[in-house]
Amino acid sequence: MSRTIFVGDVHGCYEDLILLIGKIKPGKSDRLIFVGDLINKGPRPVDVVDFVAENGFTCLMGNHEDHYVRLHQNHPKYIALRKSLSDFCHQWILNLPLYIEEKNFIAVHAGLDARLPLAQNSRDNLLTIRGIEEGGVKIPWYQLYQGSKTVVYGHWAKQGLMRYQNTVGLDSGCVYGGRLSAYILETDEIIQVPAIRTYEKPGDS
Repeated sequence: MSRTIFVGDVHGCYEDLILLIGKIKPGKSDRLIFVGDLINKGPRPVDVVDFVAENGFTCLMGNHEDHYVRLHQNHPKYIALRKSLSDFCHQWILNLPLYIEEKNFIAVHAGLDARLPLAQNSRDNLLTIRGIEEGGVKIPWYQLYQGSKTVVYGHWAKQGLMRYQNTVGLDSGCVYGGRLSAYILETDEIIQVPAIRTYEKPGDS
């Protein structure tokens, strides 16, 4: 059986990613989809991008890739990253999709506002959403989602691995010393590896 395998925010944790891939043991018919934020924070972002792009895996635009797209010509951190990336990987990042919608799943970096059609969600929603104002109270976006398609997302490291109704949040804070997580759609299975080390103190993005 072919598997659809989603991988949470890697953030430059290349060695941890290789351990996770070894645990998953993807076959030739399996499909890997990364939910974005391959870069920043961890020690080996270039190796992570090389691995994902050159193996032909799918990846979504994360808010950190979006920062790179907007700032690679004028921000010192992203100028340096651009110099380290191959032209192929640079163009690959520029062309990452904001979401993928298929018959049985939606993949997005941060989430969505379920009060709107997916295609009408703003770029900012798709890359950074966490809470939504509803009845004067800010609640997690996924509490409003009632669709039949499983929504798989990342971005919310403070929340950690999250299963809520028909949504799966995969940012389990590997770069902060947590875990790197994957989700297999067909078997509804979570696969994780513990972080090799803490690369950065916990943040908010």
